[in-house]
Amino acid sequence: MKTKVVLSAMIAPAILLYIVSFAVPMVVVGRLSFFKSNYIVSEFVGLGNYVKALQDYYFQKSFFNAFVLMVFIIPISLYISYKLAAALSVFDRRSQGFFRFMLHLPSLVAGIVIGMVWRWMLNETGLINQLLSVVGMRPIWWLVYAWPARISLSVIQMSAMIGGQVLFLSATICSIPLELHDVAQIDGANERKYNRYILRPLLRPMFTLITLLNIIGIMQIWGSIYVVFNSGGPEGSVATPVYEIFLTAFEYSQQGRAAAKGIILMVVIALLLMAKQRVEKWAKQ
Repeated sequence: MKTKVVLSAMIAPAILLYIVSFAVPMVVVGRLSFFKSNYIVSEFVGLGNYVKALQDYYFQKSFFNAFVLMVFIIPISLYISYKLAAALSVFDRRSQGFFRFMLHLPSLVAGIVIGMVWRWMLNETGLINQLLSVVGMRPIWWLVYAWPARISLSVIQMSAMIGGQVLFLSATICSIPLELHDVAQIDGANERKYNRYILRPLLRPMFTLITLLNIIGIMQIWGSIYVVFNSGGPEGSVATPVYEIFLTAFEYSQQGRAAAKGIILMVVIALLLMAKQRVEKWAKQ
C-alpha cells in the first residue's frame, strides 16, 4: 500500500504537467476549431474551418514546401552527421566532448539570432554573394526567388541541427563494444567493410529516429522563416504548415481556422508515426 502511495506521489507531478501543458490546450484548441473566432466575436461553424483549411491553397503548398525541405535536409544532414560522428570516434573522450560541444553550439544559440546572421549573409550584398564575386560568380538572389530561398532555408536548418544529430550518433557509436571492431579486423575486414556491414546496421535505429524527428521538426519550422524571409518567402515558397498556422492566427486573425489547421497537422504527424511503426514491423519480419 505504501509503495502505491509513493509511486502515485512520484507520478502525480508528471501527470499534472501533462494535463496543464498538453491536455487542456488540446481541448481548448479542439473547441476553438469549430468556431469562427478572432477572440472578440465567435460563431459556431461546425466543420467549416476544417473544410476551408483543407481547401486553402497556401496550407496545401506548405506541406509541399515541407516535403521539398525534407528532400534537401534529411539525407545531407544525416550523411554529414554520420561522417562527423565516425571521425570523432577515433579521439579520446575529452577531445570528443570538446568537439561535440563545438558542433552543438549553434543549436544552443537562439533561433532569432541565427536567423538575423543568416539574413545578413544571404542578402544581395551579403557575405555569401561577396565570396561568390571573389571567384568570378554573379550574385544569387537567395531571398527573392523560390528555389534559392528553399536551398537557403535548408542550409540554415542544417547548420542548427547537425550538432544534435552528431551527439545522438556519437553516443550510439560509443555504446558499440570495441570487441566488434577487433573481431572484424581479425576476420580480415577493413575499415570500409566494418562501416558498411557492422557500424551502419547498428546505427540504423538511430538513423530512423533522427529521420522521424527531422520530418516532424521540418513541418514545425517557423522562427527562421519569420526572421529571414518575408511572409513565407517568395510566393510562399518556404512557408511550412506551422508557419501557415502562425500567419492564419496572428496575421489574418482567424484563430478558429488556425486551430483547425493545427488539428490537421497533428493528425498528419500521428499518421506518420503510425506509418513508421508499420514499416519497422514489416522490416523485422
